[in-house]
Amino acid sequence: MLIRLLVVNRFFKAKCLFARIINSWCEFNLIVSKKLTK
Repeated sequence: MLIRLLVVNRFFKAKCLFARIINSWCEFNLIVSKKLTK
């Protein structure tokens, strides 16, 4: 049971990190597109 909790916890941490990377990439794209349209 404890091992399962650790695996789930690790999975959620990885998911959060992945979401953060996607989010920062989207923000970067927005900044670039704004600079290109100016």
